[in-house]
Amino acid sequence: LLCNTGRTPGKVLRDILNDLEMKQYFDVLCFSDEARMRKPATEFFTRALSRLGVRGDESMHVGDNPEADLKGARSAGMQTVHVRLPGKPAAALDLVDHTITTISERPAIIGKLLTSGARDLHATPPANTPPPMDLGRETRHM
Repeated sequence: LLCNTGRTPGKVLRDILNDLEMKQYFDVLCFSDEARMRKPATEFFTRALSRLGVRGDESMHVGDNPEADLKGARSAGMQTVHVRLPGKPAAALDLVDHTITTISERPAIIGKLLTSGARDLHATPPANTPPPMDLGRETRHM
């Protein structure tokens, strides 16, 4: 989890995730107030990748903010998924690999990428085909 914090510091967010029994689903928690940097800083993303022991081309970032989430993830070499919320504009094509409208669509995108068997992360796919991605290994921290 890579999060720009506002009024709520990372320590409190950890407690909330723990209380909601969600913390267990994240291998790494990175909060901007602790890292002293914010998305879209490339280093914020690469630090998280380093802590996970993966490269950008083995990873996917899902976010709703094109500027912070998609620009930062793309600069770190990651696959990008834009969660396009109702009433919000589409992300620039150079920043987004996939667009979904609800977070519940994420597993389907990952499943398609895992079964594609393709190796080149940012190859231009045929129309209506997700771009290929080499995940290297299946991990829950995607």
